[in-house]
Amino acid sequence: MTQNLEKNEVKGPSWLAWQLGAAMLVLVSGSVGYTATSSILKLPEVSNCSKVYWPMASASTRLYCAELQANKKTGDDILEAISLVEIVPQSNPLRKEINRKVETWAEDILDIGEKQFQRGEIDGAIATARKIPPNVKAYNLVEDKIKHWQSIWSQAEKIYTEAENQLKASQWDRAFSSAVKLANVNNEYWSQTKYEETIARIKEAQEESGKLDTAYTRLKKGKLDDLLDAMERADKISSKSYAFKEAQTIIADAKIKVVKEIDRLVSNRDWQTLARVVNRIPASAGLKEEVKDWNNLASAGSSARLGSISSLESAIEAAKRIDKTRPLYYKAQKLIKRWTLEIQGVSHISKARNLARGGRVSDLSAAISEARLVSRYNPRYQEAQKEISSWSRTIQIIQDRPILNRAYGLARNGSVTSLQQAISQASLISPNRPLYREAQGQISKWRANIYRQQDQPIFNRANSLAGSGDLLGAIQTAQKIRPGRPLYSRAQGSIRNWKSQIKARQDLDRAYRMASSGSTSALVDAINVARQIPSSTRYKQESYRAINTWSARLLDIAKNRSRSSLTEAIGIASKIPPGSPAYNRARLQIEIWRKKLQTPSPSSPDEI
Repeated sequence: MTQNLEKNEVKGPSWLAWQLGAAMLVLVSGSVGYTATSSILKLPEVSNCSKVYWPMASASTRLYCAELQANKKTGDDILEAISLVEIVPQSNPLRKEINRKVETWAEDILDIGEKQFQRGEIDGAIATARKIPPNVKAYNLVEDKIKHWQSIWSQAEKIYTEAENQLKASQWDRAFSSAVKLANVNNEYWSQTKYEETIARIKEAQEESGKLDTAYTRLKKGKLDDLLDAMERADKISSKSYAFKEAQTIIADAKIKVVKEIDRLVSNRDWQTLARVVNRIPASAGLKEEVKDWNNLASAGSSARLGSISSLESAIEAAKRIDKTRPLYYKAQKLIKRWTLEIQGVSHISKARNLARGGRVSDLSAAISEARLVSRYNPRYQEAQKEISSWSRTIQIIQDRPILNRAYGLARNGSVTSLQQAISQASLISPNRPLYREAQGQISKWRANIYRQQDQPIFNRANSLAGSGDLLGAIQTAQKIRPGRPLYSRAQGSIRNWKSQIKARQDLDRAYRMASSGSTSALVDAINVARQIPSSTRYKQESYRAINTWSARLLDIAKNRSRSSLTEAIGIASKIPPGSPAYNRARLQIEIWRKKLQTPSPSSPDEI
């Protein structure tokens, strides 16, 4: 304690002055802190900043209200906060705190600008950044920041334009490569929003290009349904699409062809197809009024096709809806005239049909007279003529049926005389009459029956002669049956058979004569001739027996010849034909002789 006092004493007045200064500083600082603290503590009394009278507001009140305003985090609110505290003098104790707050708020403004920039609002971002007061340190960053933004934006726009041009040129791969560059731009708007938008547009353009390729194919085919399909596909291309102009060209080309095809439908009165296709024409084709007219015409034509008087009247009313200023007016008027005539035709035909229901000749004749009132210029003329033909046919049948029935009655007796009378009766039905074909068919049958009755005795006599062995007489008799008569084919078959029998007998006799000499060559020739005799003849079995006999003689000759020449014996035995009993024995003997030729032996040959 003493030492401390001594030290204080050593220091003297200077120490006291220092202590006094320090005390005064503490008092002043405490007073300022107290005042500021007091002001802040009293702020709830002015918490409604909108009611503050700013010319008399304290620095603390301004700072408090500025902080409240800046906490709203919008650029305008932060700038308003800065303007509230800018008026506070630099000498104010709160100025240091205010300056620190202002710098923070200025940086917040730049952050807001950055967010605007990232959202793609570059002009807003620049305007926001330039609102920072020049006296704030952050102001020095403004121009650099703006230049940075503009550089990124310019680069992105260049890439985007490049992709746009490549899309217009239908260079999908290059456009995609350019779009990928956007993904690397340091801006969310370009790297995400515009990148995704560009990729989507590329895909859409590719899809639309595919649609147009199909539309072109349909257009080239040229059929009505293909043309409409081409128009429908092209019509789906958006006006914002790169392919829109091309799509409109397709629609225009298809439109010309569609109109031509529809004119053909109208000329052919193909109302069903017309009604089906016209509503498929897209509005972009600019044929709204034409479609309306076509629908009216299709409706009228469909009604007219029903053919009744009421439906024809409905058709006329529908056709009258087409105004005289329209291109189809004259076509409609022409159809109206046609349908008016058709009503007259329908009326005559209906009346004629009612008359024909009586079924008598007089009723049918009256119906024919009524139907003939339909002129050749009437659309129902062919229908009337068809009915007239039918009723005329019925009249002729009514008139001719009794004649044919009498012929049937005469033919029942079946005699030549009655059949000839039936033919004479049926011949009264003249050509071009409905029953003429039936009559002629019966006449042919009755004539055939007459010919059969006339020719059957001749054929029987020929068969009798053949049975007694007089084949030449049988042939001469059967040849009396002339061509075109029912028994002619049978007679000719018998004649061929009898001639074959005669030839077979002649060949067999010739073979016997040949074999009578008994020489090897004669026997071989006789066998060959006998083998040619057809199996259908009665002499085939006899020829078999003769061949067997001659074959056995050949084998005997061969055996006798083997004593002097095995080679000649083999040659003779080889001529024996298959099928004869001697054939197998000859083959066996030939094998024995061939072996002996290969191995000579002093012994005499074996014989069978």
